[in-house]
Amino acid sequence: MADINRQRARRLPAQERRAAILLTAASFFAAEGFSASTRDLGESMGIRQALLYKYFTSKEALIENVLEAFVKTNWNSQFSSIISDRTMLLEDRLKKVFLGQLENETEIAIRLLLHAMLDGWKLPVSLFEELDKTLILPLVEEMRHIHNLPTIQALPLMVGERELAFALYGSFNFYSLRKHLYKSEVCDDKNAVTKLYVEAFLKGAVESFKALHQPDATSSLTKPFEHNQSMR
Repeated sequence: MADINRQRARRLPAQERRAAILLTAASFFAAEGFSASTRDLGESMGIRQALLYKYFTSKEALIENVLEAFVKTNWNSQFSSIISDRTMLLEDRLKKVFLGQLENETEIAIRLLLHAMLDGWKLPVSLFEELDKTLILPLVEEMRHIHNLPTIQALPLMVGERELAFALYGSFNFYSLRKHLYKSEVCDDKNAVTKLYVEAFLKGAVESFKALHQPDATSSLTKPFEHNQSMR
């Protein structure tokens, strides 16, 4: 069967062949995991394994390119500039950010990211470290600004504030997991879902943010957040 597939595989210009390999590899690894063999990948494309290594020096290089093309490129790098734009209400800024996240996410990208996390690839770690800078910190800064709390310069980001901000981010992540991986019924009106989650967060988080700045706040939540230096 593999020989028949190879006979049918038409010749493509180098750039098209490389793009075709990446596209097929993304679907293949998303379904099978990164432990799946490149031999099987080649057979699924109707090409020899050796041809894969003409375009990618190793399986690791292929996977890194897949993650770069299908995970990192879908990562919203505009979080910070949108959230910090005080010409809009914070509610509208957050809706814009998270609606964009829901519209950009695909099942393939989510599966690839989860496989990469479970298998210890570096990209998920760097992306989540970037998330602290581009989403979490700007969101906390804006919450403090709106509610007349100390600036980040005056009082470093608290562990509890970070947890609150991640609670909002996590609600959208879990929506995507339910939709794409669990195949569970979800509300398909992404605008309505975004509005619901953002409004619920802003209404509930106000008192929680303020409480963290009170003298009787739980010390484990008010200590400054510091990145775990042991993370790869």
